[in-house]
Amino acid sequence: FFSNVTGDIIKSGEEAKRRAVEHITYPVLWTSVEKKIHAFFEESKSKAVLLEVGPGKVLSGLWRDSGYAEAITSIPCGTLEQIQSII
Repeated sequence: FFSNVTGDIIKSGEEAKRRAVEHITYPVLWTSVEKKIHAFFEESKSKAVLLEVGPGKVLSGLWRDSGYAEAITSIPCGTLEQIQSII
């Protein structure tokens, strides 16, 4: 998971709990997050697909418009069933 506030990788459940408050009370710095996500996967030479978990498709649309979508696909997943069908 990547934090939509810092762009950093969330490495544990405990950290995810701490970050949850930030995710609803701080502004989303999406262009910074996009750069960090792209750099992470470029550096790791890994194939990647981004899953936008939750209602809506805003971040997937922004990713598509960012110029990074050619290298890494983003898929909006609004339900548990959609997530399970992908993984």
